[in-house]
Amino acid sequence: MYRLTQQLKGDVGAFLTPRRTSLRSGGLREKYEFVVQMRSNETQEALAREWDLSRIIIELQKRIEDMKASQEYEREVHARESFYLVKENESLKDQVRVAEKLFADARSMYDLELFKLRSAVSDMEDRLASEQENSKVREAEQESVIQKLCSNLYATQEELERYVEENSALASVQQSVEELRLKNQRTQRECTVWQEILRRREVFMLLERDVFVELQRRCMQERICSWRLHDELHQRMLSGRVEQLLNQVRSEADMYDNMKQLMLENVMAALERETWVSRHLSKSQELSRMSEQHEKLSLLLSQYMRELEENQKINLEQALCQKTLDDMTLSYVLRQRDDEISDKLRTWKGALREAHKLLTALLKRYEPFQRGDEVFVARVMEWLVSAPHVKEFVSVCVC
Repeated sequence: MYRLTQQLKGDVGAFLTPRRTSLRSGGLREKYEFVVQMRSNETQEALAREWDLSRIIIELQKRIEDMKASQEYEREVHARESFYLVKENESLKDQVRVAEKLFADARSMYDLELFKLRSAVSDMEDRLASEQENSKVREAEQESVIQKLCSNLYATQEELERYVEENSALASVQQSVEELRLKNQRTQRECTVWQEILRRREVFMLLERDVFVELQRRCMQERICSWRLHDELHQRMLSGRVEQLLNQVRSEADMYDNMKQLMLENVMAALERETWVSRHLSKSQELSRMSEQHEKLSLLLSQYMRELEENQKINLEQALCQKTLDDMTLSYVLRQRDDEISDKLRTWKGALREAHKLLTALLKRYEPFQRGDEVFVARVMEWLVSAPHVKEFVSVCVC
């Protein structure tokens, strides 16, 4: 727009330079130049204001876009934070479920292991009782056997002594006695072996009893731990109930304090109401005074608006006059340019037609062509035929 006004000013100046000599009055020329300069200054100021307004509008649009982008980014951030919080809450819930499930599984495993230990302990007690009974029976049998052997030995010794007294064959009797002694030694060794076996069986039974006592002690410890956990849970429940009662008492005390505070606030509100009533009276008086001032200001504003409308009408008429003058100058300058361009186009068209005629004449004159010129001649003829200024079809036979 600024370039167009500068160009129009230049064209108007170029148009008015040959006609300034024809003006008779110098005052009119100076007035016209002053008016033209004033209009140009006004157009420049209007263009500057438009440029400032466009720059301000662009900056406002950029700021609005930045604000929208920041708001969108904040929305996305809030959405992500809410999404992450929801996911974290879900993960915590899943962890709590898994922990509860693991606790239930551990409790069931503990109950199962405790049941297995109790069954094993009961089985071991039964086996120990049966082994004790069997060992007692075996000890009784061994004692009876030893007693029988001793009684037999004593009987044989008595018979041997009687036989020695009765029989004179002492050698055979001594030999039999030696054999009986050997048998007795063997029986004694067997008895010692059986005694060692019984002693070791008793040691084994004592070891089994110690293991059983240790298992029973562990079971009692685990039972005590479970009782302790149960007592802790019961104590926690009692502490929770005590805290609830304390909280209830505290809430009642807070309600009592709140009631006292409300009563105090009610009294203070009554006092403030009285002060506000007095202030309201003063404000109403001030409002009546300001309403009178508002009426005066409204009268002044209506007068100013009327003057502003009159000024706008005057400015609009001046702008319309300037616009008509500018349109007339612009139409005149454009008409001159169109005439000049049409003259130039006519001259160029005539020159092109003459060149076209000369080229076609030269091509027809130099027929037949040399070998190898067919492509060049075909391209030249194609260009001549496709030219926009050619109205007739040119046909040249290539020999």
